[in-house]
Amino acid sequence: MKEFNPELTKFSEAERNILLSRLEAIRAAISHAGEKGRTVENDVRSLLQLVLPSRYGVATGFVAFHDQSCVSETPFPDAGEDAWRYDYNYSKDRVGVSSQLDLIIYDSILFAPIVDLGTAVVLPLESVIGYVEVKTQLQISSSTDSSSSLASVLSQSKRIRSHDTRIFSASVPGYRTKTALIPFPRRVLPHIRSFVFAFEVSGSQLEGPQLAEKMTEINNEVGGFFSGLFIADRGFFGSRFRETSDDKGANEIVFRESSAPLAAFKTSLLSSLSRFGSYPEWLNPAFHRYFSNEQTATLPTIYAPQTEGVVSILLEKSTISLTPQFTKK
Repeated sequence: MKEFNPELTKFSEAERNILLSRLEAIRAAISHAGEKGRTVENDVRSLLQLVLPSRYGVATGFVAFHDQSCVSETPFPDAGEDAWRYDYNYSKDRVGVSSQLDLIIYDSILFAPIVDLGTAVVLPLESVIGYVEVKTQLQISSSTDSSSSLASVLSQSKRIRSHDTRIFSASVPGYRTKTALIPFPRRVLPHIRSFVFAFEVSGSQLEGPQLAEKMTEINNEVGGFFSGLFIADRGFFGSRFRETSDDKGANEIVFRESSAPLAAFKTSLLSSLSRFGSYPEWLNPAFHRYFSNEQTATLPTIYAPQTEGVVSILLEKSTISLTPQFTKK
């Protein structure tokens, strides 16, 4: 049998056209806006489940997080320049829940939802790697009056990515049964990956680089961020950090010209998730902290950047160290 050279670019383009045709079919068959949205969301979920490795779960729901005030961050010069100490104060721990996210991508091997309602779940922040917002029509607008506007999507990303307090449980070396709660250092943690999957846009006739420039203007007003944006009828857009004259820098939305934009979205998603990294195996989820803040044993952590990201867990006068496998971008 002769070898066959598949035309995968045509395959990807056909896949994108099927999605757009599916949207037209949904619009022709369903008038209820909520049902339209759920049906489109299910289509995108099915697409992601075909692409993502089995270690990733995909669910609709909410993210539970700890109040930032429950973990203090103080300089720790004993461990070197720019070293920081993190202490968890259980009495200040308050649990919050995010607004609903369309498709949350989480580590399904180490974690499970803390609440499963069937149609939606509540996932602990520690489990969340990224999320995808699905929009039938993305409004290119700086107004946050509509949840479908670009400004609203960026504002939501800003809120979600601001949550960075993660609490774990670990066995204390030298003890058979003793465990303690450990705050994971914020300066080591990666940001949650945020993506947008839209079928079409409204409020702008711009395309390519011009549309990217307009979206960058809105992004600069809001101060948000996303890892990638796929618009079925316009292409794929990414983001990059740009130096500015005030040395603060800014995120710039860029058009990724491609003959297969859907494939570019899949590639970007997989690459971004893989760079998130993984927690050390001996750290365990501390699910009970979302249900109770009773007094419990805790251990502080130290982050020393000059030792290539080594994190130390203080055990009275001794320490144990680990090198987290994370990329904070």
